[in-house]
Amino acid sequence: QDVFLCTEDVRKLPSQPQRAQLIVSEQFDPGLLGEGILVLLNAARIKMCNAFDHQVIPSRATIWAAAFEFGEHLNSQHGFNLSMFNNYRTGLMTDVDTALADGSARQMSNVFEVLKFDFVTNEMPSAHSISITPTETGKISAIVFWYEMHMDMEGDVILTNWPESIPPADFAMMEKDLHRIKPLRQAVTNFMGSYVKDVVKGEPIEIDVGYHQAWPQFVWPGTEMVQKESGERIAKPPPLPRHRLYFEKLKTETEKLEQQLQSGLMYDEEMLGDGYAAAERIALEPNGNPNYMIDPQNANFFHMMFFL
Repeated sequence: QDVFLCTEDVRKLPSQPQRAQLIVSEQFDPGLLGEGILVLLNAARIKMCNAFDHQVIPSRATIWAAAFEFGEHLNSQHGFNLSMFNNYRTGLMTDVDTALADGSARQMSNVFEVLKFDFVTNEMPSAHSISITPTETGKISAIVFWYEMHMDMEGDVILTNWPESIPPADFAMMEKDLHRIKPLRQAVTNFMGSYVKDVVKGEPIEIDVGYHQAWPQFVWPGTEMVQKESGERIAKPPPLPRHRLYFEKLKTETEKLEQQLQSGLMYDEEMLGDGYAAAERIALEPNGNPNYMIDPQNANFFHMMFFL
């Protein structure tokens, strides 16, 4: 039989005359939704599959989570208070097992179910509130979450990035054909500033959960929401220290420069001139010029473009 092989974005493909009966998808990350499985799966289902008679691998998935306190150990490190570095805890991935082992994290709640997806019937969860009962007194500075994915219709074969140091919510999972990904990492939503929540052991609190097309969302009730240019609604950024604001400014300018480099450097004489000047400075001062802050990757790109 002929095999149709295509590397095009499935959303750009025309509807296919020959309809498939099986979708196999690997578009998921440690947070399940980050690689666009919901958007791409719907497009593939519409354009390439039988309407009522097709199966999907994975068939179902559940997102689980727990509340954590990160970075409190930085308050006293060999006599120094390094807690300001918590303002730069912006990553979307973490290794819970390592963080718990080295003492940089503390689990603040039991595991709770967040969202459940059925990819076969296309049943998606709705936004809702969850009650969390803290198991420790302290601060909730992050929600760490991971997936439990059923690779067959019966749910006997499970793929997960569940942390090994955290007991499962249902020990029946351990009796099934269980597979953990490697390297074992989880997704995380970090809270900053006023969104870090002080909690007391045994006193329940609520958190609102939902999701965008590519990321789950955890928001405290009463949080002011703002709309991004893309139309997504997010929690209003809290007040941040001046050094963090300067970091965000530098990061934004660097990302904008990278996009410009990828899309139009060769057709923009002014930008080409700026690039040459930057590369010349980098070549003359290999250790960097504090008056010309530039991302090292872009610096190397400029250097190679003009001088190698």
